[in-house]
Amino acid sequence: MVIGTNFILERLFELAHEQGFDITVIVVDTCPSFAGRSLVKRLSHLGVKCIYTLIQGISALVTRTTKLFIGASYVLGNGGIVSEMGTSMIAYLASQHKVPVIAFCETYKFTQRVNLDQIKNNEMGDPREMTHNYLLPLDWS
Repeated sequence: MVIGTNFILERLFELAHEQGFDITVIVVDTCPSFAGRSLVKRLSHLGVKCIYTLIQGISALVTRTTKLFIGASYVLGNGGIVSEMGTSMIAYLASQHKVPVIAFCETYKFTQRVNLDQIKNNEMGDPREMTHNYLLPLDWS
């Protein structure tokens, strides 16, 4: 299972498929960007089996999951990870089902900063963008 999209994870799945591993990637997507859609398209074109779900569907699929891979935007000085919206909820659910959670992040994205308040550094966006993108039809071409 993976949330959103991440270049490192995409390359990992591509290499595993090329080496003959029989994998199915469960892509969990969230608004407003819905970046997981493009990951499903690219992996499917390579022949990797994919299951796509919005964040609301993870409870039904977490029991089929052997590992949860997350891509980190950056890693904090205290070991905390900043990632896509919904990642902590998915990681918590995975841990409750004894699914290992593995984070991937480039080393240049490590920082000495520490977040004591999860709200302080959240990115704020236009709420209209979130509802607009959520209502767009899926384009799988």
